[in-house]
Amino acid sequence: FVFYGEEENGMQGFDLGGTKAYSEETQQIIDEEVKKLIDSLFTETVQLLEDNRDKVDEVARALIKHETLDSADIDRIMKGEKVTKPTVSDLLDQERGKTPDTPRRGTVIAPGNEDDPDVQVGTGPVPSPG
Repeated sequence: FVFYGEEENGMQGFDLGGTKAYSEETQQIIDEEVKKLIDSLFTETVQLLEDNRDKVDEVARALIKHETLDSADIDRIMKGEKVTKPTVSDLLDQERGKTPDTPRRGTVIAPGNEDDPDVQVGTGPVPSPG
């Protein structure tokens, strides 16, 4: 709870168990008003999220696809536009010189040729727990 008085130690805004400059009744009124405010804002927030569920879902999809969004990306989504920046995978492929049509090795888990494994096993010692 918040202290609405001045303490001798100069700490303002915190009730550390010292004396109060107001009654228990005043504290109860303050607490009830704060609770009303928090409850009202919670209800308003839930309503805003429900009213804009499509935009919330689009932000979630964009975050899954792109991993990060900046304010311009969020603005586009709020206007109903699509985020068109490249994904992290696109950037990595571009850095490796691949095109989007080039299949990525190791992205599909399927039985393969045992003579040409997709994963190279090292020759170092096997780690032990502990």
